[in-house]
Amino acid sequence: MSSFFSTYFYQEKKDEIAIKYADIGINIYENLNKTSEFSYQRLVYNKGMFYYSNGEYEESLKTFFNLIKLKNIKTTFIGITYRQIGKCYQKKGNFYRAMDYFRLARKFLLKYNSKSSLFSSDIGTVNTLILINTKKSITESLNLINETSKLVESSEKLKNSPAKCFLLDLAIGHTYSSLFDVYYKSDSLRKMYSSKAILHFRKVLYLAKKHNDSSKISSANLDLSNLYIKQGNDSAIHYLNQSLKYNLNDKYNRAITYNNIADYNLIINDLKSSIKYINKAINLSFNIDDNIIDYIPSDVNIYTHSDKKNIIIYFNNKADILINLYSQTNNIDFLKKAINTIKIVDRIVNIT
Repeated sequence: MSSFFSTYFYQEKKDEIAIKYADIGINIYENLNKTSEFSYQRLVYNKGMFYYSNGEYEESLKTFFNLIKLKNIKTTFIGITYRQIGKCYQKKGNFYRAMDYFRLARKFLLKYNSKSSLFSSDIGTVNTLILINTKKSITESLNLINETSKLVESSEKLKNSPAKCFLLDLAIGHTYSSLFDVYYKSDSLRKMYSSKAILHFRKVLYLAKKHNDSSKISSANLDLSNLYIKQGNDSAIHYLNQSLKYNLNDKYNRAITYNNIADYNLIINDLKSSIKYINKAINLSFNIDDNIIDYIPSDVNIYTHSDKKNIIIYFNNKADILINLYSQTNNIDFLKKAINTIKIVDRIVNIT
């Protein structure tokens, strides 16, 4: 009964109550010394998932480690628990530790032929390898995504799932986009990888539009714009505008779009527009008035910010723009602002 209630309240997005009911069930099983029961282990796993979904990655890790340490853990839970541990470490930015657990997950999921869980684990692994962002990791990502594609082809259930196809094409697109970055010395390889990335991002965009998912439509347009920006292709403008069109109520994607517009304007040397849009990205990210210039966040605002990775990117980009402005105008104020902006980045890193 506690399992039912915990799941119900989790689905209702009442995480604290969901965890409370999970704990009630867990305590009952532990007091009865029935930790070998499937239902007990399901409750522990669910509790870890509740914490994960709520962004409480440390608590999630503790819960999953408690489960994996059980001597009588059911084989059903071994692979998926290792997968979730990997996802927690990925969210915490510990990518190499995440990879250790993703590899363990794959070993067990292959052994027990759990295709759906293996797919989820592989996508998490690919995303982590992309975040590591070395030639070795991106090459490993390409090899794995090829294996994942074969996995999907071998399963009617996976092949006929729009959600799974969306995630697969997205992961493939990001892999090829990353290969475009790492092979910066080879024009022929960059051309090939960019073409493949665009193909898969367009598939993602098609699926997102088919299901009228504004957030995913915006994200797909962002991915396409980002690739065209790196190519110096003015097609980026179209996709940036499309992203803005679909992310009116999505602060996260809208801030990224403003950042990408700033990047594009920096490339075409429109520094006035570039600084305007990077300020818009920063202001929106901190939810402050759009007209404020040169916002300096407090330590509290930095500490409580949910997207520290991107605000580091925004302030770094702002420093680059200011340095370019100084180089072009020789106005010392731009250099002073650039130095102050770099100091903000240092504060964010230290607080993080």
